[in-house]
Amino acid sequence: MTPTAPERTTMNGKSVLFRPAKTVLNMHSKFQDKLLCDGPTFSMGDACAYSCSFCYVPDMMRKAAYVPKDQPHADIVVRRENALDILRNQLRGLKREVREQPLVVYSSPLVDCAANMDLVRETIDACAHILLTTEWHIRLLSKSNLLPKVATGLLNVTNDPPWDALVRERMIFGVSTGTLSDAQAAAFEQGCPKVSKRIESLHWLQDEGFRTFG
Repeated sequence: MTPTAPERTTMNGKSVLFRPAKTVLNMHSKFQDKLLCDGPTFSMGDACAYSCSFCYVPDMMRKAAYVPKDQPHADIVVRRENALDILRNQLRGLKREVREQPLVVYSSPLVDCAANMDLVRETIDACAHILLTTEWHIRLLSKSNLLPKVATGLLNVTNDPPWDALVRERMIFGVSTGTLSDAQAAAFEQGCPKVSKRIESLHWLQDEGFRTFG
């Protein structure tokens, strides 16, 4: 079992709140309309380690009972307790024909999936389980420059050559930004790595033969 609450109580300079959750996987999201997936998405938390001024998540979550009334949503990181176990159980509960479809699942509608190494490791575990138990392709979008860590971590799950090919075939990596200017991005993407570093990480992924998108 995944620990209910890891010892870490701060993340990227923010306090961390753990909340009970019933789901991690959403099979019928609207992100299909944005062509990011075929409907399924997964989110391991509800408030990001980054603080982007244009973030839509606080408006989505402002009525949630677990959000502190005396603390802005942007000032906390909200993680779902036992998120990996919940994801495993949800996947196990799907019909086999759904798991065997070559669907694209997207992460994450709510939080950055690679904002620090703790989240990188969590994302690696989640993606590895999806790759092992379904035929799905996984699209990850991040404002981090750590997606290469996710890619190499997934490759290291096993040394079998077929696994290497499977990861490269079914993982899709992308970085997000509203501008190509490091200075401009720093004004409204607080706490995020420089845009130039994100693009550098994308180039590395492309050079290493991984699928990418923008």
